Amino acid sequence: MELTTSQRITCGIIEKAAVHRTLLKSYIARMPELELIWETEFQETSYAQFENYIPDLIFISLYQLPVEIVPLLKPILVGHMGIIITSDYYLKDVGNIPFSFAAYLQKPFSFKEFTASVEQYKYLSKFR
Repeated sequence: MELTTSQRITCGIIEKAAVHRTLLKSYIARMPELELIWETEFQETSYAQFENYIPDLIFISLYQLPVEIVPLLKPILVGHMGIIITSDYYLKDVGNIPFSFAAYLQKPFSFKEFTASVEQYKYLSKFR
């Protein structure tokens, strides 16, 4: 049985590296409950995507320290429950992240780790 859009978890990707965007897209495609709505390379260009559609789940790459968020995105990210961070850095080295997140994936990560992060989001979303 195919899931309808209302039953799917919509996803957006903010990822600078093409190889990591490709990996995330392939992992999303392997999970029937996930639906990729949009992708973009940079935070600066993602705002236009958010104006059109705010997905349930946002995969956002942190590729620089200290963590800086584009001012236009702060109101969106601060109130969003479905953020999964992807990063080359160990979480302990990242420091202050100015928004809540459902899961943290350190690159490179496996499909099993990806699936666990989505399950963590699904578990947490029961309590909102």
